[in-house]
Amino acid sequence: MAPLVLLGTVLTHLGGGSAGREGTAVQMSGALADALARRLRLDPQERSLALRAGMAAGFAALFGTPLAGCVFALEVVVTGSLALNALMPCLVCALLADQIALACGAHHTVYRVDLFPSLLPSTVAWVLMASAVFGLMARLYSRGSHAFAHWTGIVFNNPVQRTFAGGAAIAAILLLAPGALRYAGLGVPLMQASFVQSLPWWDAPAKAFLTAVTLGFGFKGGEVTPLFCVGATLGNALSALVPLPMPFLAGLGFVAVFGACANVPLAAAVMAVELFGARIGGWALLTCFVAFILSGHPGIYPSQGRRFDKF
Repeated sequence: MAPLVLLGTVLTHLGGGSAGREGTAVQMSGALADALARRLRLDPQERSLALRAGMAAGFAALFGTPLAGCVFALEVVVTGSLALNALMPCLVCALLADQIALACGAHHTVYRVDLFPSLLPSTVAWVLMASAVFGLMARLYSRGSHAFAHWTGIVFNNPVQRTFAGGAAIAAILLLAPGALRYAGLGVPLMQASFVQSLPWWDAPAKAFLTAVTLGFGFKGGEVTPLFCVGATLGNALSALVPLPMPFLAGLGFVAVFGACANVPLAAAVMAVELFGARIGGWALLTCFVAFILSGHPGIYPSQGRRFDKF
């Protein structure tokens, strides 16, 4: 799986598909960890630890957020449950993977949030409103992407025909729709712009739509980085209606939509602290958990277990 998923993701990005890379990193790490577990003849519990550690390593090396990578691996398998027995393996592997990636010359995009609101009842009310919007966007994307992937699977029984039709559709959108090329690939330029300038309100739904189309037609890649882009641009758009600093709302949206879609609110809040600094921690925790509750079930990972009902 490791070389094939890497090749598939590279080809998806080369063709302009709106996909991420964390799914690739996590799948590669998990596949390599599973191969190692079989070679060492680990028992099922030890194999589970190895898989989680591999996931933590892949996430941490990709985004430069080892603590979030560790919490992500503990939190993502079963909604509402933390596998604390895997804490030390995940933490060690995440820290090592991050340092190895940096030693190999990896560069992580820097996002800055320098303006923070005062802690007032009105500020909390506005943040709760923004959190609800982030949660509803996550709900819409999760359900829409699953429904679209199910539809394409019914219409195209042959996977080769399915991806050919998808490639033609994505190429047509990118080449014919005015300004559509800004939504191709990871969306990093859009994310960077979300923190410094006003953007059109349709950037968030357009990026979400193209990502659902790309992955729904069977192309490889992750969803987390595009969801970062969707959340950041949505927060940017909300700054026109909500009296809170634009970078602050973009940063909250950046982590909240991802956390709600992946059902990992704690990992998303930790990631906010690693990316934007400790001052955003309390706001991010509030936003991520409200968005997580309102996003409903299921998230973007169909195989994810569930310990409790959000409602």
